[in-house]
Amino acid sequence: MYKLLDKVGFEKVEGSYGAGSLGQNFEIFMNVYKKQGNALEAAYATPAGKGLNKATNNKFKPVDIVITEKK
Repeated sequence: MYKLLDKVGFEKVEGSYGAGSLGQNFEIFMNVYKKQGNALEAAYATPAGKGLNKATNNKFKPVDIVITEKK
C-alpha cells in the first residue's frame, strides 16, 4: 500500500490509531513515546511508520503529531 502511495505521489497521509485492528500502531507508539518522550521516534517505531519509511526510501518525515489518549 505504501509503495503504491510513493509511486503515485502524495503530500500528506493522515492516520489515527486506537483500539481494534489499528491498535498495534497505537500500542507501539505509546510504549516508545512513554519511554523516550520523542513522538517522532515513536511514529517511526510503528508498523505504519516502518512501512512508509521503507516505501519512501527513508524520506518519511512525520509532522503535526497529536497525541491523545481516550478510553
